[in-house]
Formats: sequence, C-alpha cells, structure tokens
Amino acid sequence: MREVLLQDDVIDLNNKTAVVYNDMLAQDSTLVDFLSDLTKEIEKNVGETLARAEGTEQTDSGEGDAEEDAQEADTPDVSGTPASETVVTEVETTDVVNIRTSDSETADKLGKAAVGDTFKLLEERGNGWSKVEYNGEKAFIKSDYLEPSKTEVRDAAQATETEGETTSEEPDGNETAATSGMVTVKENVRIRSGASETSDKLATAYTGEKLEVIMKQADGWTKIKYQGKTAYVKSDYVE
Repeated sequence: MREVLLQDDVIDLNNKTAVVYNDMLAQDSTLVDFLSDLTKEIEKNVGETLARAEGTEQTDSGEGDAEEDAQEADTPDVSGTPASETVVTEVETTDVVNIRTSDSETADKLGKAAVGDTFKLLEERGNGWSKVEYNGEKAFIKSDYLEPSKTEVRDAAQATETEGETTSEEPDGNETAATSGMVTVKENVRIRSGASETSDKLATAYTGEKLEVIMKQADGWTKIKYQGKTAYVKSDYVE
C-alpha cells in the first residue's frame, strides 16, 4: 500500500478529487449549507455524549466538585489578551502528499512527503495551505495532510509580532481600522474563533461569499460576525 500511495498518479488523483470537491462547494450553496448543518449536528451530538459521560464520571467519583467550584469562585476573570499562547512550530505529514512551490494545486512539485515527515511551520494560510521550510527554502503543503508535532509557548506580544510578519498592509498609526458592512471572500479562507493561526476552525468561507465585518485589525485579521458570534478571518482573503 505504501508503494502504491507514493505513485504520482495516485497522488494526482487525490489532489484532483480535492479540487473538484472544493469547486462543488464553491458552486453549490445548498451543499455548503447542508455540510455546515451536518457538522453542527455532529458536534452537538458528540458534545452532548461527552457531557453525559463526564457527568457520569463525576457522579461516580463523588468528590472534587466542591473544591473545583471554590477554585472557580476565587479565580479572577482574566478574559481578554492572554499572557501566553501556544504556537505550532513544527508539523508532521499524515499522508503521502506533494510539496509545491506555491499554494496552488497547479504549482510546480518540489518533492514528495511520506507519512511522518516533519517540517518547520512558517505559516498556516487561510486558504487551506501551509508554508513550510523544505531543504532550506520555502515550500507549500496542503494543511489537511499536516498535524502539529511540536509547539512552543510564546507571550502574547511575541505571538502577535510573529503573525504580523506575514501581513502585507497595516493602517498607518492605528492598531485597528473600524469598518462596518460586508466583505466579499476573494479566496477560500478558514473562519476561526480567534485572531490566531492556532485558534479553533469554525468553518470555511468560500470565494464570493459575503461576511458581516465588525473591524479590520492591524494584525492582518478581520473580525466578523459569524452565526451570531464573533469570529476572525485573514484580511488578505477578503475585500
């Protein structure tokens, strides 16, 4: 199976299938809505099941609840800017995948990664590609075939500075640029729960989709309203 998976025609078939799938989503809003609703339903059912299991474990243990409640009551609310953030610095391939010169299915191939190969992560882009270091140079791999293999804890200022290195434009003299109305997605982009590459992925916004914007930030992220909640997308992928 490993030899078959390494064959160019098999890899190309997998890549072509992914392209066709993304094209289908881009052209069929009904399918996007269905998949979105299906994902929510799965997450809801899983969450309820885990909650019931956790409740059963707590009932069986019969101890620790009062102590936890007391700790929560004594702990001050520190919501807002975190003092530190866990950042992914190295990723590992979960399947055989092509390494390309840019974030495109048609870009030139630099090589082929086998399962378990590790790379220094330079940037996880909102369009589903990750920029990595390969043979001392910058290269790109599909993010779906990568998983974190090494992380490090950075303070909030350092994490923000690191993300800012990939930002092409910033408002002069301002930390944020307040806007209102709608923005249009220029290229498929991940919607995240926070303004960070490591924040939870809520969904994918597809080319041409309209998003309600709250504020365009100077750190390269745009704050939006998504399903009644605050979310974030990379500013480079909306206009």
